[in-house]
Amino acid sequence: MRDAKSWGGRLQLRFPTGGLLKRFDVAADLYRGRIALVTQELVEDHVAGFDSQIEIDRFLLNTEYARGRTLERTRFGYYVQPAVRLHEDWIGFYRLERLESPRIHRAEERHLAGLNYRPFPQIALKGEFYRSRPLDRSFTESEGEQKPFNGFATAAVFFF
Repeated sequence: MRDAKSWGGRLQLRFPTGGLLKRFDVAADLYRGRIALVTQELVEDHVAGFDSQIEIDRFLLNTEYARGRTLERTRFGYYVQPAVRLHEDWIGFYRLERLESPRIHRAEERHLAGLNYRPFPQIALKGEFYRSRPLDRSFTESEGEQKPFNGFATAAVFFF
């Protein structure tokens, strides 16, 4: 479809590091385009975001914030993830996430704690426990979507 074209860009700055400071990156993202609804209608979609990665000695901090607008509705989300390198191959982390999206009728805050293991540079394994707490918002569709829930998730990533 010709009308479904989109464009985006990313500006990333990697600051010089030394001593205990091993990484300090900040980035900004912009996306403009059109998305198809379930009715196959194309609508404008715009998203802007910011993220950062900081590593000091064994401690890491990753953050991200994004804000979007579709169908005259604004949505946003963020996460803050402090972590500690427990061993060369093991990282323990905690993450706080928040999402508010009238477009998908969802508003929730999620707390996660987990471990990331890299037995080889090309393989990452992750396990995490999470607690999701839906937020009371007028755009959530049912009471069932407003009940807290827990879960456990695992993932395996293979880099080629």
